[in-house]
Amino acid sequence: MKVPRIQILPPELVGKIAAGEVVERPASVVKELVENALDAGASRIVVELEQGGRELIRVVDDGCGIFREDLPLVFARHATSKLSREDDLNHIRSLGFRGEALAALGSVAWVRIQSRTAQESIGGQLVCDGGQLGTVAPWAGAVGTCVEVRRLFFNTPARRKFLRSVSTELAYILETVQRLALAFLGVHFRLTHEEREVLEVPGSWDRYQRVQHLFGEAIADRLLPVETATASVRVHGWIGHPEEARSSGRCQYFFVNQRYIRDRMLTHAVQEAFRGYLMVGRQPIVFLFVELPAEAVDVNVHPMKIEVRFRDQQLVYQTVLHGVREALRQLRGESAQAVRGWVSVPAAAAAPRLNDGDAVGPDVVAPGVPSASRQERPSQFTESASPAVVPVSLPCANPTGKPSATGPSVADLASRKPPTGQEQTEVRAEVASISPPSSRLSNQRSFFGTESPWRAMQLHNTYLVVEMPDGLLLVDQHALHERILYEQFREQLQAGTPARQNLLVPEPVDLTAAQAALVLEHAPALEKVALSLSEFGGSTVLVHAVPACWKRSAAELVHIVAEYLAEVARVPEPQVLLDELLKRMACRAAIKAGDPLTPEDIAFLLEHRSLVENAHHCPHGRPTALFLSKHELERQFRRLG
Repeated sequence: MKVPRIQILPPELVGKIAAGEVVERPASVVKELVENALDAGASRIVVELEQGGRELIRVVDDGCGIFREDLPLVFARHATSKLSREDDLNHIRSLGFRGEALAALGSVAWVRIQSRTAQESIGGQLVCDGGQLGTVAPWAGAVGTCVEVRRLFFNTPARRKFLRSVSTELAYILETVQRLALAFLGVHFRLTHEEREVLEVPGSWDRYQRVQHLFGEAIADRLLPVETATASVRVHGWIGHPEEARSSGRCQYFFVNQRYIRDRMLTHAVQEAFRGYLMVGRQPIVFLFVELPAEAVDVNVHPMKIEVRFRDQQLVYQTVLHGVREALRQLRGESAQAVRGWVSVPAAAAAPRLNDGDAVGPDVVAPGVPSASRQERPSQFTESASPAVVPVSLPCANPTGKPSATGPSVADLASRKPPTGQEQTEVRAEVASISPPSSRLSNQRSFFGTESPWRAMQLHNTYLVVEMPDGLLLVDQHALHERILYEQFREQLQAGTPARQNLLVPEPVDLTAAQAALVLEHAPALEKVALSLSEFGGSTVLVHAVPACWKRSAAELVHIVAEYLAEVARVPEPQVLLDELLKRMACRAAIKAGDPLTPEDIAFLLEHRSLVENAHHCPHGRPTALFLSKHELERQFRRLG
């Protein structure tokens, strides 16, 4: 084998390699240029794009500018105005400090920089074309800087080939600008694409207004404030209500000293605080801002400065954990449908479903709580002394094996309103009997037959406990209802293209700018699953048709689709896409853990359990029920010889 010789790489190759670490895609370019503008003290930043940043990225700011004689140094490696000595690395406050971004960018694109300081009457401009510097020329612009990037990766076709579609790259850029807009109050951000305004955030808006504008009122209205501090660490911001949790962590934003970061420790602290509030696999919405002395955090651990290292990780972890837990304590004041379901009433059938902020009536008390304490609801972290039991009667199925027409429909169960005082059923302390559906055990006579009946009750507003002839069945009400809905959605679909329901009046749906870009990009694929939409302007889309099986609002369906598209790297085939959407539609429409059920609801679920396929698992694979045999019960209680 011939021994290879070590050689020094040519400067142009070094530049391209360095560019690969810093410039991943157009969004990386926008991030570096906007961060430079923020470091320059800009109060207004405009980003102009063409072809999702492939052909043009122009960032204009009103910051302090760059002296004309310093312009050639802009494209020199490791040249910066933000550090002067080694000790400065321990007190970094600026977003950029390495002096690599523009040098790397100039190696893989055509870049022109124009800038003027307040001390100069005439500024300067300079072009760098694929690493080749031109000469500084006069420029009579306003105070500030304009950086124009064209033909990104023109001399590295392999990198350009891996860029995604225009809409996808635009979505990445929107996400980048949103992060910076959340962090830097007092700065006006404006983003245009093909001369069309995509995003604008006035500098006068506070942080909550920015969250509301960027992520929608539906999220902003369900946020819980976080505010806690120690002698050296402050944590503030918001977390989303557990009911608004998502299937991914894409709506989790952590900032350290105004720098957006990804950090496993902070993520774990939030997950630990939410333990017991969320189903497995669900991720909370998070907007948290951590402030601490610059010397207490090292930001020089990642080329793109997306990760940091804390000197006292345990202190930061505990502060975040405490702050989020304190915010979640606000849920103690909610109604009987609190997310964990620990605040219960004597019987779900007797108590009306309460809305957020409704007071608990004087006659609605938790089991085991003395009447003198009726005005004080128990902590959601304290399990009730005894479970609520409800009388239920299961309507028998008709001879065809289909669900009884007199029973509640799936839509009724999903959107059921609370019963009025006249409609409330009498609470009884005993467990009432229910007869099984005739489609399962045809030898059962009726509810008042002589055969041994089944009995059922709801436990913790989450589980159904059912006495079976040969044991005990514990049912997860959400998982079972999710499977029922999924199967019914599938049955309603026609062969081939799903049946569609055209809206009499197209419905506008507000999304974030990134979501709108993704949904519109994949509009042809969504058309194949009977979801028809078009652009309406800004970040609003217009819905013309939805799948016929969807009985809830078009806006809710579009948000489900947008969330899914943000998670997948590539949209699957129509049938796979449809199946995934059906699963999410069923999950969203199903009753939730913590929802009290009426006897009719319980009867509906148990009857339909015997009528759907694969009733033992929800569409996502979770079991819907656990069975404990009579033999196992007798063995556990040592009744067997």
